[in-house]
Amino acid sequence: ENEITDLNLYFVVPSHVPFSPALETSGGKFNPEIIREALKRPDAVGISECVGPYVLAELPDLLESLDDVASMKGMTAQGHLVEMKGKDLNKCVAAGISTCHEGLSADDIMDRARAGVHAMLRESSAARTLSDQLKCIVGKDIDTSMMSIVTDDLHCCDLASTGHLDHHLKLALEAGVPFAKAIQMVTINAARAFELTDIGALAPGKRADVNIVSGDTAEDFQVVSVFSRGKQVVDHGELLVHYEPATHDPCLLNTTKLLNPITPDSFKIAAPEGAKRVKVTCMDTLPWIPVTQPREVELECKDGYVACDVSQDVLYIAQVERYGINGNVGRAFMGGFHMTSGAIASSVGHDNHNVIVMGTNFEDMAVAVNHIIEIGGGQCLVDGGEVIECVEYPICGLLTDLSCEELAARKSALNAACAERGCIISIPFMFLSFICLAALPAYAITDHGFINVMTLQIEDPIKGVVE
Repeated sequence: ENEITDLNLYFVVPSHVPFSPALETSGGKFNPEIIREALKRPDAVGISECVGPYVLAELPDLLESLDDVASMKGMTAQGHLVEMKGKDLNKCVAAGISTCHEGLSADDIMDRARAGVHAMLRESSAARTLSDQLKCIVGKDIDTSMMSIVTDDLHCCDLASTGHLDHHLKLALEAGVPFAKAIQMVTINAARAFELTDIGALAPGKRADVNIVSGDTAEDFQVVSVFSRGKQVVDHGELLVHYEPATHDPCLLNTTKLLNPITPDSFKIAAPEGAKRVKVTCMDTLPWIPVTQPREVELECKDGYVACDVSQDVLYIAQVERYGINGNVGRAFMGGFHMTSGAIASSVGHDNHNVIVMGTNFEDMAVAVNHIIEIGGGQCLVDGGEVIECVEYPICGLLTDLSCEELAARKSALNAACAERGCIISIPFMFLSFICLAALPAYAITDHGFINVMTLQIEDPIKGVVE
C-alpha cells in the first residue's frame, strides 16, 4: 500500500478482537493465528493497544500473541495501560509491553519512563493533556529519548483548522521545550519506539523523508515544504501530487445489517413491577475527556419502563449490534452531554463499532439507528422524527472518501446542530464513540449491556425501588 501514495504508513495489528472479550459483539474475531499471519506484512510493526487488565488476567490468546511479538525481530507490543502504576505496571512491562499513550499527567509520564516504557505524550481532540504532561520535561535535565508526542484521536475539524503533529510541536515549543528536543519527540524518538531504523533522522543511510520548516519558535514554526523518499510532494503549502479516490472492495461496503427490526420499544428498560420511582446508576462523561463516572439518580417509571429525565441531565443510551449476528441491544442512562431534545447515532463506537445511540426519547432514537443502518453507516442527529444533519461513512461504516476539508465542514454542521439542542460537548460523536469502550473507566455501554469497567462485569443500571 505504501507504493500507492507518498505517505509512508505502518501497521499495528489489533492485539485482540473483540477488544473486550465476552463484553461485546464485533464483526469478526482475531485469534493468535490470524495475528501471527498479519505480523508478517512488510508494513507491520507490532500489535496495538494491549489492555493492562487483560494482561494481568493472563488472557491466553493475548499472552500467546505477546510471545509471538517477542520472538519476531522488529516487532513491538503497544500498551493501553490506563491508571496503571507500581507492580501492575511492572507486570505489563515484564510481559513485553513497551509503550503507553494513556498517561494523563506529568507524574504518569515519569512513572512509565522509570519503568522502561516508552511514554507517549498525548494531545488528542478528546484528551487535551499535553500541556500537563510536558511539565515533567520543561526546565529539567532528564533524558527524553524514551518519550514522544502523539495525537491518538484527532477530530477532522481540528486537523483541518489547526493541524496535526506540527500543531502539537508548537504547543511543546510554547511550553518551553527546546527546539531540538521537541523535534526529536516527533521524529527519531517515535521511530525508535517502533524499532524503525531507516527513518526518523537526517543522516546517511536513512530514508529522505524531510520537512522544511520556517523557524524554530512557536510563532515562526510552520512546515513549508515536504519531501518523501527524496521526492518533493509539497512546495510552500502547495500539494504537488494528486491521488484518485480508492476503488473499494465490495466486502468493505454495505456492512450494516440488523437481525431484528429496531423500534422505539427496543430501547426501553423495564421497571420493576409496580415501581413508581427507581434508583439508577447514570454514567456521566467528564467534559474534557470521555472518561465516565457514576452518578446515582432517581427516575420515574412510566407504562412499565424507566423514563429518562432531561432536567437532571439523564438521557437514554444504547448500543445496537449491527452485523446481523445476534440482534443484541444494550441499554443504560447517560449524563454529561446536556442535550435537551432529539437523538444522535453513530456507527463509530470503539472498538466493536456497533451503532451507538443517545437521546431524549425512544422515537427519535429508533429513527436515528434505522437511518444509520439504511445509509450503510455514518453519524446523524434526529429531532422530531426528522434527520436534521447526517454524515455518511459508507466504507465499513467508519470511513468516507470526502476530503478532510469537506468532511470537516459536514461535521461542523452536525456538531453545531447538537449544540443548538443544548449539548455542551463540542465533539459529541467522538466522545460518544468512547462510551462504548469497555477498557476506559468507569462505565461503558456495549451491545451486551451496561459495563462496569473496573470489575469487567455487566450490571443492571437499576439499583432499587424508591419506596
